[in-house]
Amino acid sequence: MVKKSTRKLLQQHGAKVKEWIEDIVSKDSTADLNRLITSIDKGQHELYFCYTEQERLIGVVTIVQIGDVMHLDGAAGDVLGEWAVLDKSFVELCKQKNCTSYEFRGRKGFLRVFKKFGMKEKYTVMSRTI
Repeated sequence: MVKKSTRKLLQQHGAKVKEWIEDIVSKDSTADLNRLITSIDKGQHELYFCYTEQERLIGVVTIVQIGDVMHLDGAAGDVLGEWAVLDKSFVELCKQKNCTSYEFRGRKGFLRVFKKFGMKEKYTVMSRTI
């Protein structure tokens, strides 16, 4: 289950969310935390909290819609097998936003578990520190 961020949720989950947002930003060399916050404030990106069916917070995703594709960047903690709940929530959110698909960027482990729901690797991002 996903819930759109609110000031109350941000205050309630502050420290954990900060770590996850930093993880999302670290995956994208074109993004930094301040630009992401500005983008969320302007309504370009949306921040959603991801919960299990028992209302346990397990992660966050940022969403930006480009055309009919919903783009998600995600970070999670102890998901404990709740992947089907997340996929179902993302599909429902896509339908609400009139999207025909969603693209998800996250660590390699996300691909491994989302494959069973029809997710396939679109491209590979590489990094080399010099």
